[in-house]
Amino acid sequence: IGTILHWLLNCNCGQKSGAALSESSEQAIAAVPGANTGQIPAVMPDTSGQYALVKFRESYNANPLVLYFATGKAETRLTAEEQQRIAEIADYMKNVPNSVISITGHSDITGNRERNNLLAMERARFAKARLVEGGVPESRTELASRGPDEPAADNGTPEGRALNRRTVILIK
Repeated sequence: IGTILHWLLNCNCGQKSGAALSESSEQAIAAVPGANTGQIPAVMPDTSGQYALVKFRESYNANPLVLYFATGKAETRLTAEEQQRIAEIADYMKNVPNSVISITGHSDITGNRERNNLLAMERARFAKARLVEGGVPESRTELASRGPDEPAADNGTPEGRALNRRTVILIK
């Protein structure tokens, strides 16, 4: 214990101290309760990979997978990049057993409101099916339809409507 405290608190022997490690953006720190007789928790590098998983979720949700659809369509062809992102989500789900995927379908304002709400849900179901095919457990997905109620862009232009016909996939 004395060696660990020496290393953590005042080591000048060329190794990183606990403070230096905690400032590192490349390595997380895990406090180990009771590791030094209950005084100050020992600080050890996080070798569990939990830090990387948290960072993946944060990074992913900042730039989530968004699938776009043609007018009136609830299916689309996935690109290689979209398929890769689904594989990454599935891998994350394997490593984080409590995680849930939120899949929200959207539409533009073309057509009638009731049909747009149904179409947005069909788009969410399409995305769910692709995720399940990619290895995401079906029981850990949540579906929602926002129809035309949460546009990402101006529905007054063809480009804006194209951006609104989408499904957004987030990790909860």
